[in-house]
Amino acid sequence: MKTGLIISVISFLLLLIGVVAVLSTSLTAINILVFIGFSLIVGGIAASAVIRGYLPMFILFIIGIAIGYIEMFRAFMNTKTGWGDLAGLFSLFIWVMIGFIGGVSAQLIFHLYRKSK
Repeated sequence: MKTGLIISVISFLLLLIGVVAVLSTSLTAINILVFIGFSLIVGGIAASAVIRGYLPMFILFIIGIAIGYIEMFRAFMNTKTGWGDLAGLFSLFIWVMIGFIGGVSAQLIFHLYRKSK
């Protein structure tokens, strides 16, 4: 449970830093609610994986989140056309989904391997 809370807080802070500091965009209440919702979903998935003991899923999910944030910040800083904010957030969501799907797939393979022994 503590793991999910830590991941939620870190995720929220990274989104906040990315949008406010890097993009220099003012926040609205809707932005904050969406950031909180996304962070709680990410933290909930990670906490569920830890509680259930799904280590392969947890590791790949965290790797997907990390790559997503790296790509988000890269897009925020390198895109001069005005589409960097959208491209950055889209790449974050895509990498989180890749990490989730990869983690579930790895956990399924791990489960089937252990079951066959």
